Amino acid sequence: KQRTKEERPSFKHHLILSYHEIIKQPKLIVLMIFGSLLLTSLITAHYYISIYWLNRGVSLTLISFWFMIQSSGSILGGLTVSKLIKSNHTVWVKGIGILISLCLWVIIHPTLGFYALFLLGFLDSLLYVTLMHIINESIQSHQRATLLSVNSMFFSVVMIVIFPLFGYIAEL
Repeated sequence: KQRTKEERPSFKHHLILSYHEIIKQPKLIVLMIFGSLLLTSLITAHYYISIYWLNRGVSLTLISFWFMIQSSGSILGGLTVSKLIKSNHTVWVKGIGILISLCLWVIIHPTLGFYALFLLGFLDSLLYVTLMHIINESIQSHQRATLLSVNSMFFSVVMIVIFPLFGYIAEL
């Protein structure tokens, strides 16, 4: 049975419920911001590593091949994530975050960068799917769509801050 307009909660009421849901679970905010920071860093790294490699004389074909290898790592990560989800989420998410940070530092190395890209793809896939699983698991179904939109908003806000910051650093 479809509810009438009077039976549906107002937009304001829905936002207030979502706010209270987030306040009850500060872990959600931390996960959303943490995931946004790491994923934005990965996107930024892709952009600047391509420019870095081009300036070092690496052909676009080879760069494309390296990113294809990274995508292969992502596929492998996606296939293995179900095992990860069954274990202790917090330990894995922190460990993945640390490994991604290390890979971002190693990526500029001429030889190790190739392996770091594969590992980044694998870890990126693990991180994204695991974070989304934890967030979905923590939210009541009637609030899920709104809170997933809040998660996307965190990602957008982080991009608005990180992209110009990285651009400024790159210009130095």
